[in-house]
Amino acid sequence: MTGWIIFVVFAVMGILFWTGKGGWLIAGYNTASAEEKKRYDEKKLNRTMAKGWTVITAGLLFLNLAGEDAAPVFLAIFVILVFAGVGYILLMSNNCYVEAEGLSAAEAEKIAREKRNGKRFSMIVLAILAVLVGVPMFGGSVRTEFDGEKIRLSGFFVPGYTLEREEILSVDYETELDLGKRINGNGSVRIQAGQFRNERFGNYRLYSYNRCSEYVVIGTETKTIVVNDKTPEKTKELYEKIKTFSER
Repeated sequence: MTGWIIFVVFAVMGILFWTGKGGWLIAGYNTASAEEKKRYDEKKLNRTMAKGWTVITAGLLFLNLAGEDAAPVFLAIFVILVFAGVGYILLMSNNCYVEAEGLSAAEAEKIAREKRNGKRFSMIVLAILAVLVGVPMFGGSVRTEFDGEKIRLSGFFVPGYTLEREEILSVDYETELDLGKRINGNGSVRIQAGQFRNERFGNYRLYSYNRCSEYVVIGTETKTIVVNDKTPEKTKELYEKIKTFSER
């Protein structure tokens, strides 16, 4: 429900931009002095905001239609749409100065310099956003390491977990498994890791690659841990290794 409320708010703001009445919503412009505002073409600003805002709003609509249990790829598409909308606004807003005739060479150079600096700043902001959002969304890995009598599990942006050999009661290989819903942790296009919940296990820990739909299910007295590797072949090898480790 909250997602749809946010979508409606964004849609209304988009309508204001398209009708040329959203100037008061534009950060920086709405707090500028009357003299500073004269340097900008408000109609162009609204139109630029409207186009970028429409892309962002389309991303919100897409995410709401996908639902709460949408696959990570849907979230990735949403992020790409939002990034595209924000990027368009940041870059194109630098072209919204009033094209006044009769400017002195000094004034014309000042506006040209502000445009260049604005575009550089926009590119830097977009690059930082791309790293901060893109790496968690499209990167990441999970690791299963054997250390003496312990197995150490870790995932990108997810707290690690150590499993003692004596805790392991069962090790099974699953080719079909409903992962359920993530409670916390990291869900990207590449991996899923953290605390999950499904009907079969209740709350359990997951460290997996999305491209592989086969899993090793480790049972203990108090919890279930599910892991895999990048491919079914590697996951099968991991299963044999954990099975041998647990039976020592």
